[in-house]
Amino acid sequence: MIALWAEVMRVVPDSRLYIKTKAFKEPEVAARYMGLFGKAGIAPERLKLEGPGSQLDILRYYNHIDIALDTFPCAGGTTTCEALWMGVPVITLMGERFCNRHSASHMQNAGITDTTAESKEQYIAIVTRMAADIPSLSARRQSMRTTVAASPLCDAPRFAKHFAGVLRQMWNA
Repeated sequence: MIALWAEVMRVVPDSRLYIKTKAFKEPEVAARYMGLFGKAGIAPERLKLEGPGSQLDILRYYNHIDIALDTFPCAGGTTTCEALWMGVPVITLMGERFCNRHSASHMQNAGITDTTAESKEQYIAIVTRMAADIPSLSARRQSMRTTVAASPLCDAPRFAKHFAGVLRQMWNA
């Protein structure tokens, strides 16, 4: 993952990467990751590695993010939904297992399928294309919450109806 993200950063030279995780509350862990990115050719000033914060702070920070790079081999779940809700497109690399397809599933349900890559090369190409077209990226960001809100991803009554149906089937089986 670090190698791919570093490649993305080389291809998009003015890019910066922000990673927030509770693991980075330990300075040694953050230093290790800073070193791994350094070995991959990424200067420390292009990285911001932070420990945990409040949910509100995390959501506010999406106002400073243009594109989210999904993790792999285990893709995001809640973080993907939060990014989409906050208008930040998520680039995901779809694999063969559930843990590799979680983000892609959320994005498909939201009607956003053009940011799902099936290869590392495609992942880089999607990020590069999006980063090079700021007007399109800005328009996407402005409309994404409306798109997500109107999608099956946020249709709680539909979900409840389908879930109740599955429970009924299991009960009757």
